[in-house]
Amino acid sequence: MLQMNILKQGDIHGQFFDLLEIFNRNGKPSNENPYLFIGNYVDFGSFGSEIFLLLLCYKLAYPQNVHLLRGNYESAVCTQEFGFKKEVEDKYNPSIYQNFLLVFKSLPICALINLRIFVVHGGLFNRRDVTLEEIRQVNRFNEPGEEEGEKLMQQMLWSNPTNLVGQIQNVDPF
Repeated sequence: MLQMNILKQGDIHGQFFDLLEIFNRNGKPSNENPYLFIGNYVDFGSFGSEIFLLLLCYKLAYPQNVHLLRGNYESAVCTQEFGFKKEVEDKYNPSIYQNFLLVFKSLPICALINLRIFVVHGGLFNRRDVTLEEIRQVNRFNEPGEEEGEKLMQQMLWSNPTNLVGQIQNVDPF
């Protein structure tokens, strides 16, 4: 469980200089300045690897005060489609890309702030009775898919109504 006094930051999408501006305006992560990053660190911009590596360094330096969630772009499908795979293979090599994917899969999918605020990258579920226990059972080391547990992960990461590969339609009952 995270505490309420935490900066929440969403999509950075490879824009390293935007991340530096965020730190300039809000302060760098530290024990006195906790951050919750809500995913989508990579793709689109040219500095996804640098962003993610910098955030991992902050996580190592301040493990109780820097939290990194997985976003929908931290997946094999999106990183192949939108450029992160090419970025990493051009800068490093294919084995480094595979290591990034392993780290992405290890990231938590959600966070709970003060036992009251549920935070995910994408959105809520297409049914109202999802429990924290069901969420705990989701195997975050899988890619999002069609199986029941993977559907929950899919909705927490995307929650976009679409029929594209790597996504499922959100049939919103609300």
